[in-house]
Amino acid sequence: MKKRFLILYILLFSCIFNVVANNNYEAWVNEWVELSCPAAEVPFGWDAAIIHSFKWSVSSSNTKKVTFSRNTTPTVGVTPAVLYDGKIKITVKHSFYLSRVLAGKQDLKASSETHTFYLSCKKVKVALYPNEHSMPIGETLSLQYSLSPQESNPAATISFSSDNPSVASVDFYGNVLGKAEGKATITATTNFKTSATCIVTVKPIDVIGIQFQVRSLTLNPGQTATLIPDIIPQNATYKVLSWTSSDDKIVSVDKNGIIKALEPGFAEIKATAKSGAFGCCYINVLPIDVEYISMDKAYLKLNVGETYLLTPTIYPENATNKHIDWQTKDPEVAIVNNDGIITAIGKGKTIISAIAHNGITGICNIEINDNSSLYEITDISEDDTYSTFTITGIYIGELKPKDLEKGIYLIRSQSNSTIYHKFIKR
Repeated sequence: MKKRFLILYILLFSCIFNVVANNNYEAWVNEWVELSCPAAEVPFGWDAAIIHSFKWSVSSSNTKKVTFSRNTTPTVGVTPAVLYDGKIKITVKHSFYLSRVLAGKQDLKASSETHTFYLSCKKVKVALYPNEHSMPIGETLSLQYSLSPQESNPAATISFSSDNPSVASVDFYGNVLGKAEGKATITATTNFKTSATCIVTVKPIDVIGIQFQVRSLTLNPGQTATLIPDIIPQNATYKVLSWTSSDDKIVSVDKNGIIKALEPGFAEIKATAKSGAFGCCYINVLPIDVEYISMDKAYLKLNVGETYLLTPTIYPENATNKHIDWQTKDPEVAIVNNDGIITAIGKGKTIISAIAHNGITGICNIEINDNSSLYEITDISEDDTYSTFTITGIYIGELKPKDLEKGIYLIRSQSNSTIYHKFIKR
């Protein structure tokens, strides 16, 4: 008898041990997995009755995270209904009857077992590669990714996001668009709440070259032109250029590349990008030549001793060099100074010429008559000092005739303060 109870005790202990033994299962989201209860442990001398009952339950905090297909059989289909971390404890109470025949009499008694299962959601990991990438503004990068394990749930999905979409945005398919200079972190997240990141550095597209549509220009003073640069590459990020002139006195340039020729000469105009790339245009400023000289008098009559301011008009009006050299064909008849003032010297005819730097000449024909009331003196000393006046009566000073320039003067001796004499310095 004692031996029989010992055997029964051992069997019950074994049954209890199996009941508390952990059974671990894994499943994808929405993937069914079958949890099967072991056969009932029947003590020696007893038989399991055909009447069984199974009651499945989940810890109260996790009741919404799994779904049962049935709960009346030893086998139950169960799936993780939502994502979760860790394991969910599932318990089943197996109730049944034991029967035996002892001394021709059948005994029935109720018995039960509790089984414990642990269900965890299989994780799908995602990896992005490369995990760092540089791209220029305006270009698109298609991110590559992989899921592990390879037999990942086909229901696994990935969403993409950027922590700095103003720098780099990403679409549903993982295509990254560089928008502005800076850095952005792109995150790929699975519906299993696993994620991977990629650092995207967006860099500007540097200007590598500048070419002008016209490499050189010839201008005249006062003329303007707009220089048009071709930037290489055309999609460069920063196209603003700084403009400089090698000589601002010859050619000026503004921030828009508009140049203005100021003086004859040569200047180099340079356009420089932020990257340091530059292009040059060479400007040659030529003078505007005198084309024609018109005199206010084409023919002029004077008497000996008279003067006249001859006025030339230079064409074109914007001629660069308007300097005039004056000449007389016969200084015995008339002379002319640097200001164009003609002085009649003696009777006769001559030509007064106004000559531009390029040889263009304007002329005035002069005729001098000798009907002056003044008379010329010749018996004066070149080394004596006399009160000297212009022919119009303007006092010059106490001068010696030898120091006078060619022309007609009025002079008087110190001994005679009222008589003026015409003196011609030839």
